[in-house]
Parts: sequence; C-alpha cells; structure tokens
Amino acid sequence: MNTLITLDIDGTITDHHSGLSSETVEFFHSLHNQGYHLAFITGRSFDWGHQVLHALSIPYYFAIHNGAIIMEMPTRKILAKKYINSSIFPVLDEICKNEPSDYAVYGGYEADDVCYYRPQKFDSELLSYIERRVASFKENWQPQNNYDDLPINSFASVKCFGKRESAERLSSKIADQLHLHAPMIRDPFDNEYYVIQATHPEADKGEALVTLKSLIDGCEYTIAGGDDLNDIPMLQKADFAIAMETGPAEVLSIGDIIAPAASENGIIQGIKHAIEKTMNKEVT
Repeated sequence: MNTLITLDIDGTITDHHSGLSSETVEFFHSLHNQGYHLAFITGRSFDWGHQVLHALSIPYYFAIHNGAIIMEMPTRKILAKKYINSSIFPVLDEICKNEPSDYAVYGGYEADDVCYYRPQKFDSELLSYIERRVASFKENWQPQNNYDDLPINSFASVKCFGKRESAERLSSKIADQLHLHAPMIRDPFDNEYYVIQATHPEADKGEALVTLKSLIDGCEYTIAGGDDLNDIPMLQKADFAIAMETGPAEVLSIGDIIAPAASENGIIQGIKHAIEKTMNKEVT
C-alpha cells in the first residue's frame, strides 16, 4: 500500500531532545527507500524539531506547532498554514487575569521562532520555571511590556503554563471561549508543570495527518505514533495507532499497539508491527 507514517518527536522517536539514535536514523532511511512517506508532527518550533531531525538525509514532511505549518523538507517549502491573530488577546487577557500564568506568543517559522512574553504578568515561581525551561530548550523569548506593538499580527500559537488545576482551567476556558485547539500536556522538562498550547481550531495533529494524506497522490493507508494528549487527534485519524508505553492512560487506550519507550528505540518495533498488519491487510 501507498503508506504515510506520521510521528510525534519528543517522547516518541527521541527521549526528550537527546537526538535520534543511529538505529532510528538508519531505520527511517530504510523506510524511505522502501517507498514509505515519513512525516514528523510536533507541538514545538521549527528550530527545536530540526535539531532533532538534522541527521536525516531523506525527504520528509515536517509539521510544527501541532500542524499550524506543514512543510516539505529539505526544501522548507510551506505546504499549508493555519495561524491565529491578535484579535484573541482581549479574551486571553481576561482568561489569564486571575491565574499564575500569562500567555506567550509564538511567532512561528517566518518570524524566526521568536516567542514574545510579558514577564511581569507571571507569578515569580512560574516565571522562574519558565526561564529555566527557555534556557534548556534554547528558545528565543523576547520580553514585552505589552502586546500593543508586536511586529506580527498573526502567529503560530500561544502557550500558557501551570500546575494541574490552573492548567485545566486555562485549557478549558481557551477552548470554550475562543474555540481554539488547546490541549494540555505534562511538561517533559518538569513534570510538576503542564503546558497548554492553543492553535487555530483546524491546526491539530489529526488535521495535519489528513492534510498530508491529501497531498500524497494515491495515499491509501496511514500509521501514526505518539505519546501525549496532543497526539490523540492524530492517533484517532490514523488507520493504525502506535502509543508509546510512557504515555498517559488516554493515549494508551487508543493505541492498536503499545510500543516500548523512546529511550529503547521502541518506535522501530511499533512501526514494524504496524507494517506487518498493513501487509496482511493487503494480502487479504
């Protein structure tokens, strides 16, 4: 079958930004040589994801900010784009007003992955965590007194941060009041905190999979692999879903197979099992 394989990055093909193992790189190259189409879909920025994928010397698709931008690599040609704009700021201001977290604005690929934030609107404990996180991920955050004079009007996503109860409130209110896609995930940098990433209502990993399938002439079958809550739309829309054993219960419950952890190169076993199922389906 003409098959598309879409994969999350952090926690699925790599163990928290440790880079791809040589075994994984070799396996992805072999998949390409066999005619499989590979796509990597992440909630993170282009720069972060590209650092992980730089060892690949094959063509692949790359979707960032949960599918707000879909690109063709290595040309970096943008194939699809769904951004949000600054008209949401007044509502976000009200949503965050009584929470420890403000919202940070991620400009996206064309804005050199700059993230704008208002440090004075985060409480001190949360700001300390965020600054450590930014330094660890080597993100480019630029402080602002306000968002009135941002150099961009549209952007890839906004993110809020917090401990579970606050994160749940923020996620729910953003989704209900702004109708954005706003899943929360436990932060792999510090499991005490959660990240809420809000994107265009049609920018989620499931929609990215559907868009990619439509771009591939004659694509018949899709395999997806992921390990966190923002991967659920992608896993649900794939013909075969691989859930990493390190994922939460909600992810494990929809996996057609549970693969070993990324630290064990478990995605290789998961994809091999999925391909075997695909071949059996083709024969029958």
